[in-house]
Amino acid sequence: MHAHPSRPSKRRRRSSRLRRGLLTVLAVAVALVLLGAAAFVIQAARTLPQFDPNQLGGAQTSIVFDDRDQAVARLHATENRIQVPLQRIPASLVNAFLAIEDQDFYRHHGINLRRIAGAVIVNLTRQERAQGASTLTQQLARLSFLYPEKTYERKVKEILLAFKLEMTYSKDEILQFYLNKVYFGEGAYGVQAAAQTFFGKDVEDLSLAESAMLAGMVQSPARLSPFKNLEAARARQQVVLKNMARCGFITEEEAAAAAAQVLQLNRGSGESAPYGYFVDTVIEEADRVLRAQGVFDNPQEALYHQGLHIYTTMDSSLQRYAEQLYASGQYLPARTSPTGQVLQSAMVLLDHHDGAVKALVGGRKYELKRGFNRAVDAYRQPGSAFKPLVVYGPALEKGIMPTLVLDDAPVSFPNGDGTIWSPKNSDGRFRGPIPMRTAVQYSVNIFAVKL
Repeated sequence: MHAHPSRPSKRRRRSSRLRRGLLTVLAVAVALVLLGAAAFVIQAARTLPQFDPNQLGGAQTSIVFDDRDQAVARLHATENRIQVPLQRIPASLVNAFLAIEDQDFYRHHGINLRRIAGAVIVNLTRQERAQGASTLTQQLARLSFLYPEKTYERKVKEILLAFKLEMTYSKDEILQFYLNKVYFGEGAYGVQAAAQTFFGKDVEDLSLAESAMLAGMVQSPARLSPFKNLEAARARQQVVLKNMARCGFITEEEAAAAAAQVLQLNRGSGESAPYGYFVDTVIEEADRVLRAQGVFDNPQEALYHQGLHIYTTMDSSLQRYAEQLYASGQYLPARTSPTGQVLQSAMVLLDHHDGAVKALVGGRKYELKRGFNRAVDAYRQPGSAFKPLVVYGPALEKGIMPTLVLDDAPVSFPNGDGTIWSPKNSDGRFRGPIPMRTAVQYSVNIFAVKL
């Protein structure tokens, strides 16, 4: 007998051909993806901006316009940036930035492949360009040469320019450029201006706690400003301190001591500025609009770097007049409370036809850029302060005299849904027939309702 080799079945042959076909398709797809990626990188390289070292420390001014398209304010960075050498910057601040922004800075050559791979995975799974992986070198490239919009083309250019920076400058030079360039909020660019703005001291005098807070703020200068949101700034500071301890820059005990330190903020350093309260409100709203659009990585940076034109509803003549009234002091009492607080006031003047804000004053004296603005930040129930506006003022305009007498007695009104509304006076008393003057003096609710 002779043994004959068995032939593969038809099903097996079909399965083998299918596998070969799938592998071929996969190979072609991978090749096409690689070719597309290569073409994308080549195109990005062809359109790289000019590598101008002078741009490693500059910015464009944004302009705010009033309702007549007249420029009323300029938002800029260059006049609030003080260049300092790396030798003047304390090790605590340098290490804080390395710990929170780029722990491998002195080991990589411009990019961190591990962080980029992690960011790509997150971006693909979320179907959005939300996760960043930029090294300090990449951040410097973006701040100096590129637009801030989040696009893949910009990211490729950022990487190519980062390589160029690494080939041109030493690590210490790149770090010095970055620390003098980055935006901290409140109009402060660079570590020296930030130290003076937030703590009223030179950068070399910063403590570990202050250094950690400054390093944490650059992630979101508007949201993490200790002037506006101290709780969020301190939470971010503690993240920085924990990272510093994890990297071995400080001990766990030093981190805990710095986290517990009460910081003295430089709140009294603001300068008087025309239209200050209005412009501050415009900046806050512009930040919200740009953040909602998602066009910029850092809307605050765009406001102070990108030469934006911001058009507002402000009537500059009305705004100046309102500021002069508040500055004169003759219409507001000079007395203080038992705790030494000055009586405060704020106002918003708007066009009731379309809601356009024409003038805005947030306090008796403008003391701090982006500080507390009572016109928009003081969320308080108006209570009986509304009565003169909606009851007594209109009554006087209609010719009703302050001698008008009404009965301060219980009264009830049907609500239309079967329930009854029975207003009460805050002190629980009913005074009987009283004139308008007495009703205003004791803020009588029943009188105001009947009037």
